[in-house]
Amino acid sequence: MLQYRPRQVQWLGLITVQSYTFKHYGLKHEAHLAAAQPPTVTVKNVLARELDAELVSDHRIGFVITHLGADANYLLVSRWMDSDLLHHRVVAFEREDSNWSRRREVPRGVIACVWELGIMAFERNAWIETALHRGGGADSRQDYLEAHFTGWI
Repeated sequence: MLQYRPRQVQWLGLITVQSYTFKHYGLKHEAHLAAAQPPTVTVKNVLARELDAELVSDHRIGFVITHLGADANYLLVSRWMDSDLLHHRVVAFEREDSNWSRRREVPRGVIACVWELGIMAFERNAWIETALHRGGGADSRQDYLEAHFTGWI
């Protein structure tokens, strides 16, 4: 069994793809600390390929996590819809694939690892404190996009 060791969360800025704005976080397994996160253009290309059709009541904002894992590269895409629902998708890519184009099977039902869940918990609280508590208007959505996590998880 894997022993838990905190991992540093990198705030990588905002990414806009197909009129969506995503907050971008990066994580790395300890074996890949020297490796660079994929360039923004690579993440945009992957998002353009992987985004599902527009969701009903989609706010067109959310967050993505690129995780250089022990066994694969992972992209987690989360979008807010309605008032309080998070649409979520996990995609995995071959570890050696710097273009993130060779997909890898993700077991059905996988949501996130313990480190990714820490970022998701922050994002949940940020959504509540900005969009839900402040009425969901343009100002509250902007406040949500400006709130981000950095540090260890």
